[in-house]
Amino acid sequence: MRRAVVVAACGLGLGLLWIASRKPDLVEAYANGVWPLLSRPLAAISGLFPFGVGELLLWLVVLALLARTAWTLTLVWRGRRSLRNAIACGLLGAAEGACVIGLLFVVLWGMNYSRPDAIERLHWPSLSTTESPADELARISEALVVHANLEREAAAPPTPNEIDRAIDTGYERVAESLSLSDRFAASRGPAKFAVGSGLMSAFAISGIYFPFTAEANVNSQVPESERPFVVAHEKAHQRGIAAEDEANFFGFLACASSPDAWVRYSGYLFAQRQLLHELEHFQPERVRDLVARRSSAVQRDVDDSNAFWAKHRGFFARVGRTVNDAYLELNGVVGGIDSYDRSARLLTLFARVNHGTCIVGN
Repeated sequence: MRRAVVVAACGLGLGLLWIASRKPDLVEAYANGVWPLLSRPLAAISGLFPFGVGELLLWLVVLALLARTAWTLTLVWRGRRSLRNAIACGLLGAAEGACVIGLLFVVLWGMNYSRPDAIERLHWPSLSTTESPADELARISEALVVHANLEREAAAPPTPNEIDRAIDTGYERVAESLSLSDRFAASRGPAKFAVGSGLMSAFAISGIYFPFTAEANVNSQVPESERPFVVAHEKAHQRGIAAEDEANFFGFLACASSPDAWVRYSGYLFAQRQLLHELEHFQPERVRDLVARRSSAVQRDVDDSNAFWAKHRGFFARVGRTVNDAYLELNGVVGGIDSYDRSARLLTLFARVNHGTCIVGN
């Protein structure tokens, strides 16, 4: 009976993914209707706890697996169980667990990867242009450099609770300005700063969305200038934004629309750095000129960020990047981990519909 249930769960999960890949309109109906009814109660429950419930569950699962493995090896050592039987049962149990967890993942999160892209959902024009990409990127980037300097002058790092409130307010304003649903605007509870942040840093991970508890988990060790943007990125996932470039974009908008100067600065600094990276493909000399216009405080934040991530480029960081890339590819994300950088396209399109600038409120 148990095996039949597991097989059915596996088949149902694969069937849902097959339908999702061919019926994006149905996926959009799921993302705006069924999925919030599942994820918001999970977020409400996990939000009652000051710690990451998902992180605790992961550690408990790891400890349970280690304990079970140790007990099984003890039985094998005592001759009460054959090694072949232990391995076969272990593999079968792993396969059964993977099927059940896979179905839950598909229902609670995975189908969101098949949504129509944000350009289609927002009814924006395509990126085709007659203007020089370099000229357009330089103009948008220059405004971001100037505005980030201004925001940095008036900014001071807020507390985690203040960051949360400011970003939730930002998402309310984003929903209003882009005519998105009230469900998108609604708060999903606070981001959780992970106890295992040191481990996240080693694997070069700034944040993780845990779909089984609908929690946004953030690495507390990331530089202060990046922290609000990372929170906003993970909170975009809480709102059903699965694609990483879109989570970057909506995270930027939430930061830029927030009432807190430091949170706005974090968003503008991210957008500036991403567009300057794109501009460097065309005119590296213009990038050097624009970087030279940063204030000393902004440049110090960039240097601190570069130094922090440079410390975490070893073996574990490569493993983290490989696993994340495989995960995204498995979920149909074209380019895998490189998809993070495609938010430059959304930033450029936003500037076009926002009077030629990424500055919110202009």
